[in-house]
Amino acid sequence: MNKILLLALTMIFLLPGAVATAAVDADKLHTERCTSCHGNSVYTRPDRRIQSMDELSAQVNACGHGSGKPLVAEERNSLIRYLNERYYKFK
Repeated sequence: MNKILLLALTMIFLLPGAVATAAVDADKLHTERCTSCHGNSVYTRPDRRIQSMDELSAQVNACGHGSGKPLVAEERNSLIRYLNERYYKFK
């Protein structure tokens, strides 16, 4: 009985986070939140400011606050992964 209760409680606490993470469409989020202020050229120009994952994370966080619509953790993490995979390629 205790194992079933423990399993049920684990699913209650873990499942919503997994669903929320999967539900974040980073491409759509990027279009709505990022390119509404600037184009993609900020990622690809030779003199871009962002030179590390830490800087990318800080910039995404700052942009979220600057827009007046702070990103929730799942959105921020998905957007950072998306930008890195698509443009930055940091390890």
